[in-house]
Formats: sequence, structure tokens, C-alpha cells
Amino acid sequence: MWDAANEQVVRCFIVPHATTLIAGASVAGDATSFKLESSLGSSSYGILSTTYLNTLAQTTRFDVSITICDDSFSYEQTTVVEYQQKPTVILHTDRNTLRLVSREV
Repeated sequence: MWDAANEQVVRCFIVPHATTLIAGASVAGDATSFKLESSLGSSSYGILSTTYLNTLAQTTRFDVSITICDDSFSYEQTTVVEYQQKPTVILHTDRNTLRLVSREV
């Protein structure tokens, strides 16, 4: 979501295991690359999950870097999950590039 008046980009989504994330940042209107962030405990760009889930594992951070070009859109995102029963930190990273194939309608 682009909030032009406040130059904010926001990405919201729900992960199937009952976690909700709101990631965002201040981004200039003409920016072609930017990073959105979300962290556990933030009151503006935060992460929320159920009490039961938090006893097992918590998503503590989410970052996504986005690059927009004339004919492509690239992203790289990392989710940090901390497991409680066996103290372990997992970093899950996804990346992809979407390329325009044709402008014909």
C-alpha cells in the first residue's frame, strides 16, 4: 500500500500459522529501491501472533528489499523465527524477480 501524503509504503499479510505482520518504511515517491521492516513489539510496523503459538515459536523480524526497474520487479525477504522449546533461530529467505514479457494487451 502506498500512502503518498505521508510517503509511506506498507505491506500487511497473515502467515497461515496465525501470525500477522505489518511491514513498512518511509519511501520517497520516486524511489526505485527500498526496504520495509517489521519487528516484534513495534507499535507501528509490528508482528502479532497467538499466545499458544508464542510458547512454541515467535516470528521476531521480517525484512523485504524491493527493487523496481522499467521491465522488472525484484524482492528479497527474510523472516526470523525463534523457537522456544529448543532455542533455535531460523532465518527463512525468499527472493524472486518478475520480468515484463510483453506490453501487448
